[in-house]
Amino acid sequence: MPLLGRKRDAMDAARGEECARALRILTLGVTCPDAELAAMVADSTLGHAMTETADELGLLWERSACSTWFDGADAQNATSLLRREYTRLFSDPSGAAVPPWETAFLDPRGERSEFGPQLVRTAAADDARRFYRSCGWDLASNEAADHMRIELEFAASLLHCDDEEAAVDAGRMFDRFWDAHLSRWMRPFFERVAQEARHGFYGDIGRFGMEVGAALGQGVQ
Repeated sequence: MPLLGRKRDAMDAARGEECARALRILTLGVTCPDAELAAMVADSTLGHAMTETADELGLLWERSACSTWFDGADAQNATSLLRREYTRLFSDPSGAAVPPWETAFLDPRGERSEFGPQLVRTAAADDARRFYRSCGWDLASNEAADHMRIELEFAASLLHCDDEEAAVDAGRMFDRFWDAHLSRWMRPFFERVAQEARHGFYGDIGRFGMEVGAALGQGVQ
């Protein structure tokens, strides 16, 4: 799936930057909400960014019929509302609705591992960590390298490169990382987010992620 691995022209660079922007938006969608993120959701900053990016990439995505993700009263409690939904979806100790780790999402019972389900040290996490280190990234030893947030952030960094020669190499690295990791679970992950979400923001993030994943899978022609 060569997206940026070949010699790029101005259009390729622009498309790559829009893809990077889409991935950065999705990174926020799988990040535990703080007050700053909640404000971006409540005042529609993220909503406008999603709409503009979808238009630039020619995605089928459209924001849900609700004009806002919060009414006036809810906006005052946006952080706690989003954090509760984030916890239910991604980090509930009793069982997240959508496990945000590649290994846990694709193999929730650990049937492909002699050690059963794990979060930090898995084959997928170790392979992702090797990609990161080859590009100068280094995560904390207790951080699961196959978390969707980290994989998206890394992929976005590869697509955003100001130096033209370096961008070609970064594009090739993106293609390799996409084939090894995100192609396996990005679209089904966000499809499940869309299905499980009880809040409009996460429902829209899920549908947006499905469309971005499909576009990347097709090479964003």
